Amino acid sequence: MKLTPRLLILILFLSMALANLELRGNTFSNQCGHLTTECSFYECVEDELTCGKRGYPLGFALKYCQRFENFAYRFSDAGKEWIQKTRECLTETFAKFDQPNSCSFVKKASFKSHILCYVESGYCDLSRDDKRAVNRVVWPSLWRRSAITTGLKIKSICRQRK
Repeated sequence: MKLTPRLLILILFLSMALANLELRGNTFSNQCGHLTTECSFYECVEDELTCGKRGYPLGFALKYCQRFENFAYRFSDAGKEWIQKTRECLTETFAKFDQPNSCSFVKKASFKSHILCYVESGYCDLSRDDKRAVNRVVWPSLWRRSAITTGLKIKSICRQRK
């Protein structure tokens, strides 16, 4: 069988399409999706990404997921519900990221998802006491520019909704 230029192009196109499908089908939800209601989701993701203990999955996401669990007693029932909804939103959004992705991509995309997840889970409607409790939990992260920017955007959205 003679390989014509058209046939070569078709073979090349099909092999690229199949490779793209394989990458797009390999999401974190394949390996870690069963953990999206738990903080251990981020440990599972770290096994795949290997960003290190200062990377987003362990150095931020797991750390603050566990802080929210540890400080849940400071929240009202509505605040505790917000914590659970937000955790599920953040982990489910993360689980949909295609692999392989760089640690820097995951960090940027995750911080963007914080805005949507906080607001859609009802942050704007939390009581003043629950918002103070959120601030106490996230206080150690406020030296990070990305955390400050995220917080200001959330606050701005809440003001616009009033």
